[in-house]
Amino acid sequence: TLIVFTADHGDHLGDHGLGEKELFYEQAVRVPMIVVDPRESANATRGSVSNALVEAVDVVPTILDVLGLDPAQHIVEGRSLSPLLDGRGQHGWRDAVFSELDYGFRDARRVLGRQVDECRAWMVRTERWKYVHWLGMRPQLFDLQHDPDELVDLGDAPGYDEVRGETQARLLDWHS
Repeated sequence: TLIVFTADHGDHLGDHGLGEKELFYEQAVRVPMIVVDPRESANATRGSVSNALVEAVDVVPTILDVLGLDPAQHIVEGRSLSPLLDGRGQHGWRDAVFSELDYGFRDARRVLGRQVDECRAWMVRTERWKYVHWLGMRPQLFDLQHDPDELVDLGDAPGYDEVRGETQARLLDWHS
């Protein structure tokens, strides 16, 4: 039996002075994913930990792959985790993950004085950078290598125009 243990989001539990799941801090977006793959090919990685960037949308293609079924790539998003599970490694694996947020029905909308259709945000996270595009507001940028707790927002800091441009382009490419 293939076992996949994961969650759709984490909770802040006081991190950044926040509760619940809103915003794109690591506590909310970096959730556990534990996969127990019964296939003999997975023996090479059994009991190991991977820091590969995976998304919840990878669960369905993984299950289909393990079952030997067509992943229907024209319908199903995500990628099978089999290359990570059977030891083929991260070569050619994705180098970014994405997320989106609609806070139109949260108290933040009223606090900010925004209309429901103005309350959207999108995030791209690479190994080093996290860029958040807030509809109608300035972006956020975090250097996860030097600031893993996301305490220094570089969204409008001088000297980061190139990084903001590159990460924004990645996000727009994904969004289109």
